[in-house]
Amino acid sequence: AAGITKAGALVVSGAALGVDSAAHKAALLAGGKTVAVLGCGIDTPYLLSNLPLRREIAANGAVVSEFPPGYPAGKATFPIRNRIISGLCLGTVVIEAGIRSGSLITAEHALRQGRDVFVVPGSILSPPFEGTNQLLRDGCKPVAEPYDILAEYETRYGAGLRIPEPNVSSPTPENPFPPAQLTHDESYLYRLLSEKPRALDELCAASGLPVSSVLSALTSLELQGGCELLPGGLYRKK
Repeated sequence: AAGITKAGALVVSGAALGVDSAAHKAALLAGGKTVAVLGCGIDTPYLLSNLPLRREIAANGAVVSEFPPGYPAGKATFPIRNRIISGLCLGTVVIEAGIRSGSLITAEHALRQGRDVFVVPGSILSPPFEGTNQLLRDGCKPVAEPYDILAEYETRYGAGLRIPEPNVSSPTPENPFPPAQLTHDESYLYRLLSEKPRALDELCAASGLPVSSVLSALTSLELQGGCELLPGGLYRKK
């Protein structure tokens, strides 16, 4: 996501946890814009832990939904939403998909819409890659780096081909962390973080700040390369 952003492409995803969030964050950290397509009403309190990221996306791209305000998220809304993600894009990249994965639904939409489908190969022995490997057998293009995607659109993004992969998460000596422009909450949370992972409720208790303020500050720190979110909702200083 960072590599194709540096080449001038726009990253579109679904603002969910995991790969979606990683794609949006990489685009933002690379200095680009990104678009999130929601599977619920735009004001629905769904995935509140990702609300700060959605706000960052809205300020640097767009957060969109075809569902009316207040419409709840459900099993049926996400497959409906996926056709918009694929339709907005020249190509869809499938990172990991089991045989019944929603990512395969997105890939099917993309193929029907005449879009390209790219696949990151996985182990033939791993169930989470059964779907992606099936896409490869069906003729989708395997990718291992940004160039593999950009090469399909050389006339549009030719200037970005074979660009160095940006290290978007690690500050350079010329741009040390923490930067001077941190807010009070961000600076306070950064001092509370350490290399030992800490849970959100622990950071809220230690800081005395409301959950919404802590989440907003942590998301901003993560986007700036000051901390990372680990599995289980734990945060660690980088």
